[in-house]
Amino acid sequence: MKTLKPFLYLLVVFAIVLSACNKDVHKIGEDENLDIKVRNMEDLIVPADFDWKMYMNSSNTLKTFGDVFFPASGYSTLGFEDLWPSKGDYDFNDLVVEYRFVTDINADSTVGIFIFRAVGAGTRNGFGFELTGLDTTGLVVTGRSVMGGSYVSATNGGWEDGHGNTPVVIVADDVTEILPLWSNTSGYGGITRPAEIVTIKIKRRPGGLNPCPVVTESNFNPFMIIDFNNSGRGREVHKRNKPPTALADLSYFGTQDDYSSSSFGLSSYRTIKNFPWVLDIPSNVTNPTASNSVFFYPTEKSDINWAYLHFADWVQSGGVNYGTAPTQWWVVNNSSYRNNMNIYNQTP
Repeated sequence: MKTLKPFLYLLVVFAIVLSACNKDVHKIGEDENLDIKVRNMEDLIVPADFDWKMYMNSSNTLKTFGDVFFPASGYSTLGFEDLWPSKGDYDFNDLVVEYRFVTDINADSTVGIFIFRAVGAGTRNGFGFELTGLDTTGLVVTGRSVMGGSYVSATNGGWEDGHGNTPVVIVADDVTEILPLWSNTSGYGGITRPAEIVTIKIKRRPGGLNPCPVVTESNFNPFMIIDFNNSGRGREVHKRNKPPTALADLSYFGTQDDYSSSSFGLSSYRTIKNFPWVLDIPSNVTNPTASNSVFFYPTEKSDINWAYLHFADWVQSGGVNYGTAPTQWWVVNNSSYRNNMNIYNQTP
């Protein structure tokens, strides 16, 4: 009888895995938060000395049991400068968004959480992201922000139209529908608003063959759509060395302060001195609140170099100088690293 115990435990494991894979059948209404989920194998009632890992197959099926996070250790902050291809005032508060993704492999769902913190812009802008190189055939996107109809809204299962097989999600077609212009900056009256959360969900259609995407640094390509009222859909600004989407207007490249190469490959969205228009600042903060921001952005019209004194060193060294803990340029709070007079939220 002893020899049968491991196999009985294994049967319990696979029964729960099978139940999780078919959890839609047991969904209560539309609130998937009510679903019961076993998040890790330690939650199972099995003897302490039962080594289930020895039963993993060659494809490591059981190793993927649970959630995968990006970023792994907490939220990251995106800060946008919206006057591209001009360098503008370079304060990176035109849109400030914190983000994190979680992929529940067993439930075939990926959730993106976006915390809109500041809109220090004078124009109405959009915000979205591309999942570069992924095939999302058979997957749908739900829970996006308000769709103000500022340009053609997505109809293809929630993905934006016009990108072929490359998936693009418009999280907000008009960020002022989420936070008013000049929210949480020192400019033009300094409107104070609580941070707003927008959650998107990617899920497999019934009968779909592709698994939900695991979002990573290599495939996550966020961007702002700048001043769509006057510039249309095509004026996109991305992180340095990230590609534009299929709907971007390439005529902006190489004009004003932009020094992108004609191939738009490993040399895009940068100035002649390699400065970017979009920042992506990592953090280990796992639950940001209105008083616990990940990155403290500059005040209105304050060039980031006036606020963070080693920013230029970090950029021009390719991220080598002042980019490693515990001496990152955005973390250390003393007078040799920061001028707090030019930082909106001064207390870390």
